[in-house]
Amino acid sequence: MQTINDVYDQLSLSNFEARSPLVLTHGDPHLENIFHYEEQIWFIDWEWAAIGSPLRDITILLQDIYDIELIHFVIKAYWKLLKEKQLNIIEEDYMKDFNYLYIDHITMMLAWEIHKHFQGFTNENSKKKNY
Repeated sequence: MQTINDVYDQLSLSNFEARSPLVLTHGDPHLENIFHYEEQIWFIDWEWAAIGSPLRDITILLQDIYDIELIHFVIKAYWKLLKEKQLNIIEEDYMKDFNYLYIDHITMMLAWEIHKHFQGFTNENSKKKNY
């Protein structure tokens, strides 16, 4: 934990405060929690819902994406969408919020994966058997 705190201090992330307006967020929009049905998008698994930055969900979703060009496209397109929806945020503040939340969520997921490893979940089959 101290290592994570040191990294957050080095990146000036320790005292982060979102600069964007607050909205209702899902909190766990991983690809397995999103369904497309009859031209509609459905989200399941709402136990992590909270009021927070509109960037919270998009940064969590992007953890599942490994195509850097797609990530850059989403960053730009989402900023434009927020502006169209009257959720105005200065581009520099948007990028600071995005970078913080992206790093924060990746750190959390990495810690979760390490925890699962130490619990004996060393591959997909062992996870499926125990859940």
